[in-house]
Amino acid sequence: MSQRLRLRSRPITDLTRWLLGERWLYAAALLRVGFGLTLLFHLSIMYGARHYVWGPDAFVPWAPLGEPGHGGFYALSAAPLWFEAVLALTCVSLMLWVLGWRTRVMGVVVYALIRSLFERNPAILDGGDNLLIIALFLLMFARTDAVLAPARAGPPRNALVVRSTMAEAERLLHSSTMLAILIQVCLLYFSSGLAKVAGERWQEGTALYYILRVQEFAWPPLSPLIYGNAALVTVLSYLSVLDQLAYPFMLLNRVAKRVAVAVTIGMHVGIALLMGLLTFSMIMIVVQALVFSDSEYRAATRWLLARTRWLRATAVRRMTVNVFGGSWRDRAQRVRRSTSALDWLQTGRRHDVRDPDAPPLTEPPS
Repeated sequence: MSQRLRLRSRPITDLTRWLLGERWLYAAALLRVGFGLTLLFHLSIMYGARHYVWGPDAFVPWAPLGEPGHGGFYALSAAPLWFEAVLALTCVSLMLWVLGWRTRVMGVVVYALIRSLFERNPAILDGGDNLLIIALFLLMFARTDAVLAPARAGPPRNALVVRSTMAEAERLLHSSTMLAILIQVCLLYFSSGLAKVAGERWQEGTALYYILRVQEFAWPPLSPLIYGNAALVTVLSYLSVLDQLAYPFMLLNRVAKRVAVAVTIGMHVGIALLMGLLTFSMIMIVVQALVFSDSEYRAATRWLLARTRWLRATAVRRMTVNVFGGSWRDRAQRVRRSTSALDWLQTGRRHDVRDPDAPPLTEPPS
C-alpha cells in the first residue's frame, strides 16, 4: 500500500520540483511588453473616438456601478472629466508596466483598468480580449520584471541564490501561472480546431473563401487574390484546422514547436492583413512567447549579438572614412568630441591636419 502511494505521489513530486526551477522569465517579460504595447496601440487608434466608444455618452448606454452593463471604474461617475482621468491613468499605467516599474503593483492596476475598459463597451471586443484578460489576471502572480525592465526599482532578484520558503513559493507561483496561461492557449487552439472540424465549410475546404467575401473582413487589393485561387483557399483552410488541432502536441518536440509557431504566426499575420483584426492577431502572436524556454531565448540573444557584431565590423571595414581636424583650440576639441559622439558605428578615423604622419587630404588617382 505504501509503495503504491509513493508511485502515485512521484509525478506530483517531479512536477513540483520542475515548477520550482527558474522558468519562463523571458516569456513573462515578453508577455508584459507585448500586451502593454498592444493595448497602448489599441488606445492610440481609438483615442480620437474615445467619447463615442467609451465615454458617458457612448453608443453603449452608461450604467452606474451595481447595475447591469456597468463599466467598472467608469461607472463611478458620468462626468466627462472622470472619464478622461481614468483613461489617462490607464495609458500611464500601461507605460509604466511596459517599462517594468513596480510590476507587481502595476500589474494589478493594469488588470483592473483594462477590465473596466472592456466592461464599459463589450461591443468592440474581437475574441482575443478574452484570452488577454485571463492572461492579465494570471500575470499579476508572475514575475514579469526579470528581464526587459529598464525602470525596475531595486536590484534584480536571483531566486536561485536566495534559498528561502518565500523564494520557493514565488518560483512555484510564477511557474504555475505561466503554465496555466500556456494551457489556456493550447485549449483555445484545440477547441477552435475541433469547432472547425464540425463545420461543413471547413470540411469542404471552402471556409476561407466565404470569410474573405464578407465585406467587413475583406481587403480589396489582396483578398481577391486569395479567394480567387481555389487550390490556395483549400490548402489554407485545411492548414489552419490542422495547425490548431496539432498545436498542443507539436509543443512537445523542440523542432515541431518551431514549425507550429511559424505557421501560427503566419496565420495571424494573414488574419491581420486580410480581415483587419489587428489587436486580435497581435495578442495571439505575443502569447507564442510562452512556447520557448529561457535557454532558447539566451541562445537566440547570443546569436543576434554575434550577428550584430559581425555586421558592425563589416560596416566599419567598408565605411571607414578619414576625418581631419585640429586639436590646438578649445573650439576644435569640442567639435571633435561632438562628431565622435555622433559616430556610433565608429567608422571615422580622426587625424590632426598638422600631424606629419596623417594620410593625405586627397587620395592619389588610381
